[in-house]
Amino acid sequence: YYGADGEKIACKEGYDEIRRTYNEQKQAIRTEYCLDGQIASIPGKGYAVMLREYGDDGLVAAESYYNEKEEPVLSTGGYHKIIRTWAFANHPSSEAWFDTEGQPITLNDTYVRREREYDEAGNVAAERYYGADGEKVACKNGYDEIRWIDGEAKYFLDGQEYVIPEEKDAA
Repeated sequence: YYGADGEKIACKEGYDEIRRTYNEQKQAIRTEYCLDGQIASIPGKGYAVMLREYGDDGLVAAESYYNEKEEPVLSTGGYHKIIRTWAFANHPSSEAWFDTEGQPITLNDTYVRREREYDEAGNVAAERYYGADGEKVACKNGYDEIRWIDGEAKYFLDGQEYVIPEEKDAA
């Protein structure tokens, strides 16, 4: 990035250069965020280097994050690595998150993997949550599955319809 005077300047996110390495399919497999010619951790991202792996379908199958010393770090999303499978472009069918040791990490304090199904129009038709043991697990609101039926969200727990309790006034 350059200022009006032609000198290199940092953008608002804190870096002045992005370097990318591409594979034979011209997909970015390594992205480095730099400041003053050096790889630098970016506060708004929580990392300096992002590595990507691609599936046979050409879509991003995994992303992992590292600091300027190439050590694994957690992104601002709270995970080091995310692994995805895709129903089709921009529509993940499964997402799982991992810590810097390669262990599943919970998001929202409950699940380590989320799976989705889509209808013919590409809308989410169902979403399910799973724990580290591979079993369905309830999210913070108490359900382990959402299904969209006739445009309305229906919640389920252990296969039974579930009503989310209303918040009580803290009077």
